[in-house]
Amino acid sequence: MEMLDKVRRMYYRDGLSRSEISRRTGLSRNTVKKWLKAPEGASTGYRRKSVAGKLGPFQASLQQALEADARRPKRDRRRGRRGMRARPASAGFRSGAAVRSGRGGVDLMSGV
Repeated sequence: MEMLDKVRRMYYRDGLSRSEISRRTGLSRNTVKKWLKAPEGASTGYRRKSVAGKLGPFQASLQQALEADARRPKRDRRRGRRGMRARPASAGFRSGAAVRSGRGGVDLMSGV
């Protein structure tokens, strides 16, 4: 917002041309022109639509697991890869690679 104010001040008060403002600020001439045409009090923010992430549906169960782990001894806590591998496929967790146990190479996520 402060850049918009700076551009308006340079144009209206200081009497600089759009090209000169563009050179001094590093903004495109089209951007300067658009901002000067915008009504007073307009916002320059670019808003993205909020999109639910991959972990959205599992957020409650993950939060619960993290709270449970906080009460466990440090050596028994899930961390890094081991924490996600411990989550069952039946709960809807998916992995990009086959998750194997250390014994015999059994696929823990065979239902996926």
